[in-house]
Amino acid sequence: MNVNDHDVLLHDVPFPMALRIALCAVGVVIAVLVTYELGRGVWPLNLTSAFFAMIILGGWTMAFGAFMAGMFTVPTLYEFRRGSLTVSKTWFRTPRRRTYVVADLAALTCRVQESSEGPDMHFVEISTRSGEFFKSRMFDTEVTARKHEAEFRRALGM
Repeated sequence: MNVNDHDVLLHDVPFPMALRIALCAVGVVIAVLVTYELGRGVWPLNLTSAFFAMIILGGWTMAFGAFMAGMFTVPTLYEFRRGSLTVSKTWFRTPRRRTYVVADLAALTCRVQESSEGPDMHFVEISTRSGEFFKSRMFDTEVTARKHEAEFRRALGM
């Protein structure tokens, strides 16, 4: 989070290119391995073909999810100015920007993402009147998330 000379508050939600490539690679590897290893249980057709086909379908579903997450999850930059919010997403080196005026924003809310294997994570959710939702980066504590929510409100002039 940075404030520059023109009273702009910048908040980035990074998603590194290396992670995107790794997710795509994992998706491809899962699809290939599941098909190669379990394909022999499907063909030639026998009594267990349906069972192995369902397992392969489940593997393909997981592979597709990992591949799509790698392809379409992008880094986001939020620019908070007095009276407006600009959301910039970089898709394949092409930035896409959309600006919302304060009247377009419905709410800024602190939310919790519960975890069964570790501490809960907190984030600020920005919702628009048209039904779009944007998430800040994750924070370790609710206090930090509320601090950022207050900074966002101040920068927007809310």
